[in-house]
Amino acid sequence: MLLLAAGVWWLFGAGNAAPEVETVVVPWNPGGMTDLTAGALLGASAVDASILNVPGANGANGANRVYNAPRDGKTLVCTSLSAFVTSRQLGFAEWDYTEWEIWLTAYAPYMIAVRDGSPYRTPEDLAEAAGGLICANAGSGTFGFVVSHLFAGEKGLDVRHVAYSGSGPAISSVLAGESDFVLAPMSEIAFRSEGLRVLGETGFGEYYGVMAPKGMDESFLTRYDTTWTNAVSKDSFTAFAESAGLVPLKIDRKQSALTAGKMASLIGWTLYDTGCVNVAPAE
Repeated sequence: MLLLAAGVWWLFGAGNAAPEVETVVVPWNPGGMTDLTAGALLGASAVDASILNVPGANGANGANRVYNAPRDGKTLVCTSLSAFVTSRQLGFAEWDYTEWEIWLTAYAPYMIAVRDGSPYRTPEDLAEAAGGLICANAGSGTFGFVVSHLFAGEKGLDVRHVAYSGSGPAISSVLAGESDFVLAPMSEIAFRSEGLRVLGETGFGEYYGVMAPKGMDESFLTRYDTTWTNAVSKDSFTAFAESAGLVPLKIDRKQSALTAGKMASLIGWTLYDTGCVNVAPAE
């Protein structure tokens, strides 16, 4: 049975039962940003649910588990939006993100970083650089890969993209002088900040949120609307977000769905145009 703090219970009104969340599936390994965000969100919401880590298939294994569970509001998924909206296009799921209710709760801006001693001090310096620059990314098909291509295209950069096995190795390549710059989440850059210079934000970023397959009773949805909106406003979640390089989001389900659509289009077409997938988003 779900337990709520007295103040949160009052928000739902007398006689109105709280959302009976029992399990929040995190489709990634323990200790990652999604896992930490889920824990902070549940703590701030006072929802007494357990976190179940079900990694694999770029986050689709856990989402598939929730999609196939009873639509009784007891099982949700907390994941990153970039992986979620491309699960079908990448062949990991038969469902589309439009078949889900989405509550986005946090945003991770991607930053531009160079090594200390680099001649580039502003994003404009990169655009004016003579000769091809080497941009490190987190791996072919990853969101870091997508952001690198979107940013380079938007700024008109002469870039050679080099894929590494994660943000950490990509950042290390910049520190070692193998790459000219890297685009990565603020949390990753802050963790390895020594020897790096941050030039600014890219204008792109990752989102984290809670998702539930459509088909639940409307009463559950309205309760979740209140639960997650209140949670992201709590001091504990704000403090977590600041320490993790995240920005708490105070947007509703409609805005979350619109954001998901924009992300799906940006990521999907970039993956298609770069040859990472042979299925266009329109298909």
